[in-house]
Amino acid sequence: MTAEERVAEANRQTQLCLDSVGKAPLQLEREAFRAFVRRYIFARFLLNSGDTQSEDLRELAQASIHKASLDAGTSARQPDTPDCQNSTAADSKRILLQIRLLKDLGVETSPRLLAKAKTVTELADVIFDNATAIQKP
Repeated sequence: MTAEERVAEANRQTQLCLDSVGKAPLQLEREAFRAFVRRYIFARFLLNSGDTQSEDLRELAQASIHKASLDAGTSARQPDTPDCQNSTAADSKRILLQIRLLKDLGVETSPRLLAKAKTVTELADVIFDNATAIQKP
């Protein structure tokens, strides 16, 4: 699968996940919202439950990078190899995921609180407890 095809498939899977909870995912019960966030992350990262059972956001990002490199038949930069800014591919992927999730939900929350979230449950709880709707013009 090419990079463009992976992005298109991730967008499609993510939209299906968003459509499954309707227009107000933050109005779900806490446990249902946690399950939604996990489904969203797996859809965005194009992972199956058989790929990993991890709750750790970094490990999920690493699994996604590994799977993408296998699908493409190439070797991507190792997910834990720091670049010139001392950032790893897994860290970048995790941060971009969080930004995209907030955008797709139409909410914002404290970047400082988001940075502390290390697991799917922690991320879901930070959003559930602290998100505010973004006013659209």
